[in-house]
Amino acid sequence: MASEVKNQANLVTPVWLRKRAKKTQRQIAVELDTTESVVSKWERGIVVPHPALTDIPRYCQAYDCSIEELVEAFSNIHNGQQALQVAGLNIEN
Repeated sequence: MASEVKNQANLVTPVWLRKRAKKTQRQIAVELDTTESVVSKWERGIVVPHPALTDIPRYCQAYDCSIEELVEAFSNIHNGQQALQVAGLNIEN
């Protein structure tokens, strides 16, 4: 995975994880018992999920990722948006 291009800012983000897993926002929402709107807000950095510790494996399964990738993705939301904005790139995917 180290050789995969993550995105224009080379960051792991929730959008990147979802697309790598070849899933839609709706599929993620169904798997995590939430709404597409909430998943969209996660991806845009409006809100960050706060799953119970017992729910983290479900998040990893939904995004088909490790715990480390999940933490990195949601930690990078704001960093990635800022980097893409500085580069003048579209952040709405």
